Amino acid sequence: MLLDLLKLLASQIEKEVSLNEISQHVLIDIKTVKRYIDLLVKSYVIFPLTPFSKNLRSEISGKNKYYFYDTGVRNGIINNFNRLDSRNDVGALLENCIIAETEKNKNT
Repeated sequence: MLLDLLKLLASQIEKEVSLNEISQHVLIDIKTVKRYIDLLVKSYVIFPLTPFSKNLRSEISGKNKYYFYDTGVRNGIINNFNRLDSRNDVGALLENCIIAETEKNKNT
């Protein structure tokens, strides 16, 4: 179940994630999905990026994007170590790298 959750998150790194949809797809309770995601965040595998909105209500109720601290871990989860010129997720990888480096350097 956890690997299925990670595969879904890895395939959606540039997209907003619906925890309800993930729950339905991996056939586990949404509370369990939230606990797994919390565990992955606390163990520095992934981190959430909350959407920005001028409307605070929209921002609070919005869906998060989840990124991987290490794109090598992400590539291992989806089993794709191809060269960049033969991948269809280059944009998502680049977005993940930039945001992850920003996140890592935020507290220094």
